[in-house]
Amino acid sequence: MLRDTCNYARIVDGHAGNILAEDGSFDLVFTAGVLIHINPYNLSDAMKEIVRVSRRHVLTIEYFAPKSEHVIYYGAERIWRNDFGKLYMDMGLKHVAHGFFWKETDGFDSTVWTLLEKNGPNLTAG
Repeated sequence: MLRDTCNYARIVDGHAGNILAEDGSFDLVFTAGVLIHINPYNLSDAMKEIVRVSRRHVLTIEYFAPKSEHVIYYGAERIWRNDFGKLYMDMGLKHVAHGFFWKETDGFDSTVWTLLEKNGPNLTAG
């Protein structure tokens, strides 16, 4: 278990639409291959929750598409690619950096990563 090997980190169970943590609890909140599994009808709520519990930064590592796009996964439409970085920017977060993990060289599936920061003197979104 992660808790057994990372005793220096605060690990919280939960689900993206209802994260069991106070506002601004974490310096960095990230997803890696998580947002793609959330139905577009629920995506905004999940992203708002992620922003809510972040004190400063949000990092997203997800499959990219310029707009929401269904993808057949294990024989059904179960994942959705999107421009998650832009969606966070539309929520008021500031772009810090971005890049691409290429599975041929990085040992990670081909995904786009985007680091964003909450705006304003008190680092709250929008």
